[in-house]
Amino acid sequence: REPGGGPRRISGPPLLTDLCKWFDYYDHQRNGKLGKDEIVGALWITPPFHEQSALSVRKTVYSAWAAFDRHGSGFIEKSDFCGPDGLGERLLDSLTKHPPTQPP
Repeated sequence: REPGGGPRRISGPPLLTDLCKWFDYYDHQRNGKLGKDEIVGALWITPPFHEQSALSVRKTVYSAWAAFDRHGSGFIEKSDFCGPDGLGERLLDSLTKHPPTQPP
């Protein structure tokens, strides 16, 4: 319980809409970069991407990757993810154009 008697709040991962906070949360090595599969895994547990299949999330990331991995290193740097027209914005855009479908 929180001081004052209220229920204890447990904070989870940030939403993707806060791109830099989301990136920092999943940058476990604190090196300012994330690999393709790190991003896929993190997105798959981030609402609302968690409602999509793992294959769908993987396809979304892999299809956009080359445009943002400017150095061909296999990693996306924070500035390439969070910056204007970065991978984070592309992922958010793809989600709004292709929202997860609910089963009937």
